[in-house]
This record gives sequence, structure tokens and C-alpha cells, in this order.
Amino acid sequence: ITDAFAIEQHDFFHSILSGTPPEVDGRRGLRAMAVCYAFCESSLAGKPVKVDAVENGTSCEFQRGIDAWLEI
Repeated sequence: ITDAFAIEQHDFFHSILSGTPPEVDGRRGLRAMAVCYAFCESSLAGKPVKVDAVENGTSCEFQRGIDAWLEI
């Protein structure tokens, strides 16, 4: 398997079937996404934004635009 999404899905299904934790759990995945979103939040705010602020939801202006578009 060479497709990144397929590899991720394979790891997920393997963890379910084997009862072992996935390579990247939810907490690590959230942190990785928060790092990426911190760049977007910082750009929108025009100032540095801490990854923790994105992760805990105190900095979410960029996300609000996505939520509005998704109507959630």
C-alpha cells in the first residue's frame, strides 16, 4: 500500500481487529491538526497563536469560517 490515506485506514482497521492501539491515536492526531490550524489562526489574527489555544478552542476564528460554511 502506497497511498497515505489507505495506509492510515489500514492501521485503523488493524488496530480494531488486533485490539492494539493505532500508530497515531486521537490525542496525537488532534495535536497535529492544531499545529496546522495554528498557522491559519495566526495568519487571520495577524499575531502569533499558540497551538494549545487552537487545541483547546480559545483561538478558533479560522474554524468559525469553516463551521459557517458547513452550517454547523
